[in-house]
Amino acid sequence: MGKTIINICIDADVKRQFQALCAEAGLSMTAGFSLLARKCVEEKRIPFEDGGGVPNNETIAPKEDAENEG
Repeated sequence: MGKTIINICIDADVKRQFQALCAEAGLSMTAGFSLLARKCVEEKRIPFEDGGGVPNNETIAPKEDAENEG
């Protein structure tokens, strides 16, 4: 199976934190995103809950951004 390159926009602080999290697990960010994508495909869903809280600007904006990009 061939590989492809994707570009994503993400908050710089979230990127830094995700990169650190991946490093702690011995993974690159590429491997971390690949694992997430594989899990989504395997389960045919996003593999986490939204928390069930009341939507606010912090939670609404990323969801709207994702919907507008798709």
